[in-house]
Amino acid sequence: VTPEELESVEIVGGSTRIPAVKQLVQDVFHKAPMTTMNADESVARGCTLMCAILSPTFKVKEFKIEDCQPYPITLSWQGGVNEDNEVEVFSRWNPIPSTKMLSFYKREPLTVEARYSYPNDIPFSESRIGQYTIEQIQPQPDGTPSKIKVKVRLNRNGIFDVTQASLIETIEEPNAPTGPEEAMEATPAPEGAQNGLDQNPPTTQEPMDEPVEPANGPTTPASGDAQTGEKEKAEDGSEIKTQSANTTPAVPKKKKKEIDLPITPRVPGANKKELERLIEHEHEMISQDKKEKERSDSKNAVEEYVYDMRGKLDGGQLEKYADDNIRQKLLENLQKAEDWLYDEGMDQEKSVYVERLKSLKDVGEPIRNRYNEAENRQNYMQDLMKSIQRIDEAIQTYYTKSSDKYSHIDQSDIEKANKILTEKQSWYDQTANQFAALKKHENPTILCSQIKQNRDTLERECWAILNKPKPKVEPPKEDPSKQQAPQTNNQQEQAPNPPPPTSSSGNQQSTEQQPSMEVD
Repeated sequence: VTPEELESVEIVGGSTRIPAVKQLVQDVFHKAPMTTMNADESVARGCTLMCAILSPTFKVKEFKIEDCQPYPITLSWQGGVNEDNEVEVFSRWNPIPSTKMLSFYKREPLTVEARYSYPNDIPFSESRIGQYTIEQIQPQPDGTPSKIKVKVRLNRNGIFDVTQASLIETIEEPNAPTGPEEAMEATPAPEGAQNGLDQNPPTTQEPMDEPVEPANGPTTPASGDAQTGEKEKAEDGSEIKTQSANTTPAVPKKKKKEIDLPITPRVPGANKKELERLIEHEHEMISQDKKEKERSDSKNAVEEYVYDMRGKLDGGQLEKYADDNIRQKLLENLQKAEDWLYDEGMDQEKSVYVERLKSLKDVGEPIRNRYNEAENRQNYMQDLMKSIQRIDEAIQTYYTKSSDKYSHIDQSDIEKANKILTEKQSWYDQTANQFAALKKHENPTILCSQIKQNRDTLERECWAILNKPKPKVEPPKEDPSKQQAPQTNNQQEQAPNPPPPTSSSGNQQSTEQQPSMEVD
């Protein structure tokens, strides 16, 4: 597809807002790029659609999303005379990921080199991808070259690699003589085996899991002693041996075995020691970045505390909760800390900032705590009073007997709950009087946490008594003899009267009294 054949060019993504990116797209396609779609949402929608395609849970329309390799890759090797020793294994716009299998016939180790076919088209100066040496290649037992299968791959990121190499070893197994119909035909060795390269193009893509079929090798000529046949007489009377028509010489079977070969890659990059040094240096930089971030955060914490406390102490919510002398001194220290931050404290260690912040908080945090206590104190006192009122109402219900809800509780337990209630009521009254006389800039003797603790104790101990379950009352058991007597009477009442007895004499009398039938 040429730029002239394109109808329009739509660009998406956050980077497309950069004017230089738009200009580059326009220079390549000779058309002004369009931005009719939402640059950010379109990318998110595309990712969502791809997730739905890959997920077995959702069913969407079938879309084919295919990545391609924009730069063709050529593979070369050392060949013989009049041989093609290179081939383009991956063409331009080859889909990725992609795998191809190449076949060679070699007697010695093989070195292949991968490079980009057109160095002027790639955006970097080095066109060589790397060299890959396939070791431990041996000829066949009969001296012929061995077949070598080499698997090359472009992964989903477009990175080239030689992933596997294997040697096809031919093993002969002797076999007993067979009839002519079972004789195995000899398979001639490929002509390319003489010069180390298969005549088939090495770019032929083979199945990934292609099984190696056993092949039959050339027949081995049998010696005269091993031949069998019938004896015939020549003209001079001597005996000669003739080949039997029903037997054939022993033909060895040939089986193929696939052996993995080691691959030694040599690609541009750092060696092992250099790589370890770079990794160690990277860890050092990460540690330095972490320390710098902690130092910067400590400095920002001092600056933030200075601005926050100064605004709240000078006419803010904390002004009434600090003594005038302490407040003025703290404001002076805050101003000194601010001046120090933009002068000597611009570039100090983390420990210096931490110590400076601690000295300010030692004076400022008690003021903040007094404010927080005063703000939350009323709510905690109200919760305690509500608990006292509910428990007192339950105890009064017991004494007035207005309800039988607590009538099953022993009086001693009620008196115990009433005693606890009286103690907490007295503590509440004393605490309320102390808070009424407390000034805002003074530290309270009783904290909100203590008020909550007293309320929890009151609720736990009193309701454990008042919420005792009522004992279960079992129904009275009935006498079984009384149950059987009425049943017997009922049976007698329900028994039907017996039918009157019938006599045979009565039947005879009634029969005799009937008039006889008239007979014509």
